[in-house]
Amino acid sequence: MSLTINATAGSSTANSFIDRDTAQLYFDGRLYSDAWTNASETDQNKALVSATNRLNQERWVGAPTTQVTPAALQWPRYGVIDAARNAERDPWGSSFTPYLNSATIPVWLENATCELALVLLEENRLSDTGLELIEQVGVGDLNVTPSKTRHAGRLPEHCMRYCRPYLSGQGGMVPLVRS
Repeated sequence: MSLTINATAGSSTANSFIDRDTAQLYFDGRLYSDAWTNASETDQNKALVSATNRLNQERWVGAPTTQVTPAALQWPRYGVIDAARNAERDPWGSSFTPYLNSATIPVWLENATCELALVLLEENRLSDTGLELIEQVGVGDLNVTPSKTRHAGRLPEHCMRYCRPYLSGQGGMVPLVRS
């Protein structure tokens, strides 16, 4: 039995932030996506679900959208300021604050899921040991060379660029509420 993607926003059985067909559209416009193109549909589905599971472990701003049946995934969320639109706000201090749609998965998260899925198809990033931080270790006169390219347990930088404004404690915008 093959893995079936359920990318229905807010579903109690959702297992991906993006369906395979929409991901394919993303990769059709992306350079250097051979790992995706050469993967079977089954492996593409596994990569999307694995990427979603990893992204679902992050601490996001806002709150999960509540429904009669709890959602399986952290998104969609409500109370999340749209970082792109907020940066373009009225310079005279308009009181309008643009929020992300709390009923859909934002495009930036779909893109981040695709980017992480591509990385997972290229190499196993889900079972980092912590030793990925070290490139070389010596014994005589102790020679340790830290890795400059990989940080164990962290999302790849090109994935973080999509996510950073929406991560709690990562420089994202968190609304201030005064009592």
